[in-house]
Amino acid sequence: MRHRRLNLLLSAGVAFAGLGQLPSPSTAQAQPATAPAPANRLTSIQVMETEAATEIVVNGTSAPTFAVFKLARPNRLFVDVSNSDVSAVSDPIEVDNGVIEDISAVQYQDDKVSVGRIIIGLEVDALYDVKAVGNSLRITVDGSRRRTRAPAMATGLDPEAQRRAEAAERRAAAAEARLAEAEAARRQAEAELARLEQSRQAVEGRIQSLEDDRAALTTQLRKARQEQDATLAARLEAEQRARDAELKAEKALAARLSSDQQVSSLSARVTTMQAALAQAQQDDQADEVARLQRSLSAVEQELAQKTAEASQARTEAAVARAEADRVAVESAQKTAQAEQARVAAERRARDAEAARQQAEAELERQRESALARISDLEAGQQALTAQLNKARQEQDATLAA
Repeated sequence: MRHRRLNLLLSAGVAFAGLGQLPSPSTAQAQPATAPAPANRLTSIQVMETEAATEIVVNGTSAPTFAVFKLARPNRLFVDVSNSDVSAVSDPIEVDNGVIEDISAVQYQDDKVSVGRIIIGLEVDALYDVKAVGNSLRITVDGSRRRTRAPAMATGLDPEAQRRAEAAERRAAAAEARLAEAEAARRQAEAELARLEQSRQAVEGRIQSLEDDRAALTTQLRKARQEQDATLAARLEAEQRARDAELKAEKALAARLSSDQQVSSLSARVTTMQAALAQAQQDDQADEVARLQRSLSAVEQELAQKTAEASQARTEAAVARAEADRVAVESAQKTAQAEQARVAAERRARDAEAARQQAEAELERQRESALARISDLEAGQQALTAQLNKARQEQDATLAA
């Protein structure tokens, strides 16, 4: 670094805008100092970093007259201040922010002119602007290619003011660090909130699924009850048919018994008539035989008819009883199946409702926890932002003083 500043000082003498060829510093010191005393004494150089640029303020005792030029290989910016004395700001200033490497000052003087040269060593080619503001020179160098934000520096500044500036800068750096931590925590909280939002959507999806299941189970329960009612109606109808069949069977049985009695009575008559017919035939009673034969034939026909009716009544009664028994068994089976389906549907509906309530409670708990954490992080971030603003205000006030 010292070697480079020496090269800058030696090469700075090769050009001077508007003044022609200047002697080198060593030659100028060897000649008698016959020039009048410089009217502008440069008292301090301040370096301040802003968001977009590096500000270099050269303070003097009178309004400056200056010339500016730039050289490359290496990149250097020269500001020559006419009729000035730089002895109070001759100490080099290290900047090293990625754009400006250092700042130095050198005095040129002969018997005709006294010039103070401000040399700004550049690490990269950068845009600049130089203007006079009162008794000061304000040199602005584009800071878009800086590596980091450098602290404010000054030479010739009051030590107490410098100390306050450094303390304010430290407080600002600490506040910025805390703010960065708060920002990282906020991003982490937002990520967790996004995760909770995904969990919330999943839980809500589960709730919706449970709602759908519950609706389906309710439909199944209603259907099971309808089937049960229909089965009950069918069972009642079957029982009525069974009773009707039983009554019909009882009537048929009574008719059969009556027919059996009639058949038995007719059989006895037939036996009696057959005995009388035999006696008449034996006694050779032709008229009586003919009458008995006619009566016997009529009784036998009536007996055959009554026997057929009794058999048909027994068959109808047996069929009716079998149908009644079948319908009763089928009705009992359907009733039992419907009752089982109803009980199972009600149990599934209760389970679905309990699961839905549990999911809703878990979702609400997660929401409250996430909102409370976000609120705490936002409050902490606001407090740190206020501290940072206060530290920056203190820093600006110190630099202004």
